[in-house]
Amino acid sequence: MKIQANFFGLLLAAMNTITQASSEDFSLVLSPAVKYKKLSFEQVYPFGLRDPAPMHGKLNIDLVMASLSAFTHISDRLAVSIAYEENLTNASTNSNVPFTNPNLVNEDKNINFPIFNTFSNVSRADFNLTLTYKIGQLMPVWKNTNVLLGYLDGETQINPVPMTIPSSSSSSSSSSSSSSSSSSSSSSSSSKNLAQEHLENGFSQYKQKYRENGLYLGAYWAFTVKEINSLSLMLAYADMDGEYVDNYISSNDNQTIDLAFNFQGKTSGINAAVTWTGPLVSTPFSYSIVLSGQFYDMDGIDVTGKFARPDITYPTINTKEKMLSILLSLQWKAW
Repeated sequence: MKIQANFFGLLLAAMNTITQASSEDFSLVLSPAVKYKKLSFEQVYPFGLRDPAPMHGKLNIDLVMASLSAFTHISDRLAVSIAYEENLTNASTNSNVPFTNPNLVNEDKNINFPIFNTFSNVSRADFNLTLTYKIGQLMPVWKNTNVLLGYLDGETQINPVPMTIPSSSSSSSSSSSSSSSSSSSSSSSSSKNLAQEHLENGFSQYKQKYRENGLYLGAYWAFTVKEINSLSLMLAYADMDGEYVDNYISSNDNQTIDLAFNFQGKTSGINAAVTWTGPLVSTPFSYSIVLSGQFYDMDGIDVTGKFARPDITYPTINTKEKMLSILLSLQWKAW
């Protein structure tokens, strides 16, 4: 996975920097963690694409994440942290995100399908690199304030489970048997989601990926509680690049057509967190509990040129992600 490769490459670079620093200037803290994350994902196609009608859908899922981070002070003012997290267990949920469910590939507008949700497998991975600078030493009035500059690379992947609407639901009840074989074929075709089409045609598993990567800028405020505990608040604004892609291939009369999406645009949003840290008495470890929220919005433009229409040169898509998390970490001061 690209995000995983970025993490380990930057981790090695950071470790190299640490080994060249003076032992008086830095400390190194390693922190494994478990995170519970509630992810909400929503998409809107305002103009329609493979289907001419506008489309809208969403999913909600609970994820259990495994996280590993490293934190070091390069100097008494500057600190660096690196973190990577991904699903600890497989996670599935009902989804009506566009093109995951059968009713959104309906080609026969005279057929009145019920609304079906498709069972989808969902994964999430994040890489973070953050630089933190204490401005309190420069301006005593801001003694508890730190500014931060970070880089985030995050990816949400949706793998719909192949699904076909039962024939009793995908065709109108009729007392006569006058329907033609071509009509029956169209009804059958329109009752499948894209994952089912890929499966039957022997193509790779159908999947959708949404990725954001870029910078965020913010501040956090740290306060000592009863001399041994600390409470910190963080707020940051993210301005990133966003990309939404899938891998759909259409097959008709033994001809294959690449109809894969590729939407690109700007992603903006807010990161916020509250952290409580305290020692585990009589051990070399401490613990942290972090409550956090991430709220991202992307407006993307089709960059393939495959879906242009006379009235719309550049079809668009809007994607929203909301992630609410609670993290429990164990911290060990390795240096």
